[in-house]
Amino acid sequence: MSQFTPTDFVNFISSFTSLHNIELKDMCPHATTYRKTDEYFIAEDSAIHFHSSDLNDWVFDLRKLLLDREDCDGFFCWILLEDDDTPKDSFKLLVFNYDKLENKVTAFLSEKELDAFNPIDLDSEFPELNVDYSEPLVIH
Repeated sequence: MSQFTPTDFVNFISSFTSLHNIELKDMCPHATTYRKTDEYFIAEDSAIHFHSSDLNDWVFDLRKLLLDREDCDGFFCWILLEDDDTPKDSFKLLVFNYDKLENKVTAFLSEKELDAFNPIDLDSEFPELNVDYSEPLVIH
């Protein structure tokens, strides 16, 4: 089976923003599930968005997403980042993916918007998000 790549995300987000008539730069953090074949990814059109700034809430929501969509092969999440090095009206983009079959998280950070994605160590940048998503979700 194919590995998730930044190109998969760029293809998805281009279609998603066009379909919903929204600008990527105006989006809060989102996540969606996908299924994959030997040739391509099939991303769900529906996505969840995060309003909380607490990353632990995001982890809960992502685990719940996996529970609600048991037939998926994983999820990917995208987060717009701005810092002092980012030009005004521009952003960097963090994309991270959880592959259920491999129980593996991978992450990429763009240099500018949808250009020049580089792999990053999620544990060193956002350790709260680098958890074992295969652990059962316990809801009291």
